[in-house]
Amino acid sequence: MATKWRNNEIGAEERYKVIAGRLGWNGALATPSLAVEEPTVEELLAADNSSSPSKTTGGDTGVTVSAMAPADEDDDGPPLHKFAISGDSQGLSRFLERNPGQNVNEKDAYGYTPLHLASDRGNENSVRILLSQGADIFTKDADGFRPIDLAREASHSDVVSLLENTAKSTRNTD
Repeated sequence: MATKWRNNEIGAEERYKVIAGRLGWNGALATPSLAVEEPTVEELLAADNSSSPSKTTGGDTGVTVSAMAPADEDDDGPPLHKFAISGDSQGLSRFLERNPGQNVNEKDAYGYTPLHLASDRGNENSVRILLSQGADIFTKDADGFRPIDLAREASHSDVVSLLENTAKSTRNTD
């Protein structure tokens, strides 16, 4: 079934290929070798925990739907976006305290605000901080998705509930 994406009718597989190409995929398919031993789940988790900074307040970043390169591959991104991706809510708070007047609704090169990225990655504490600083829950990314849409797509139910409650309270005060 074809869907509308950026004013074009394309199927999900074609959209995936476009996004993957933007992230550096060259179209080549990996061919598994029988001689290579796959790591166990425990080994993967241990490697993931040892290679990433401690996330004492971060969220579940296993499922994401935004087509942005991981934070360590994109050194030119705005600082707020990096904090939103990493889940470093303490760092995000310190940055906002030291840099008052930051535009929490600034879009990056991919059209995402920090709230889009924190929502997409399930970083609930970062979402709370961004909301407290006036992040717009209704702004849309380049594909027409709001932060809540990305959180829903990535199955981050706590973030979805937080954004829904914020939307309800916003409507009640208008």
